[in-house]
Amino acid sequence: FSGMVSAMDEGVGDITRTLQEEGLYDNTIIVFTTDNGGPVYEGASNFPLRGNKNTLWEGGTRAVSFITGPGLKSRVSEDLIHVTDWVPTLVSAAGGKAEILETLDGVDQWTSLVNQTIGPRTEFL
Repeated sequence: FSGMVSAMDEGVGDITRTLQEEGLYDNTIIVFTTDNGGPVYEGASNFPLRGNKNTLWEGGTRAVSFITGPGLKSRVSEDLIHVTDWVPTLVSAAGGKAEILETLDGVDQWTSLVNQTIGPRTEFL
């Protein structure tokens, strides 16, 4: 696991450096997100959360994400953001109209991310 984290860190550094060298970094949104919890039956630990991958407990549903880009200030948020929210959120961030994506389950979170307000999602499952 630590080897993969080191490789990812190096890769992200390379991409970030290239974006800066090409003058694209200040107009780029970078998102990293994980999937659901780790499989405890294969040695993963989701402690202190209960449950694991393929369960409805927080250990199987809660994950971390990171987003950086123009207009975003540094903060830690505990708002509910589901993986389905990324498409409408990024469409909105790019200046598009997220509301035309009416067949998607996702919620546009862009305004709450920029303004550092509580996000619009009120339920997760």
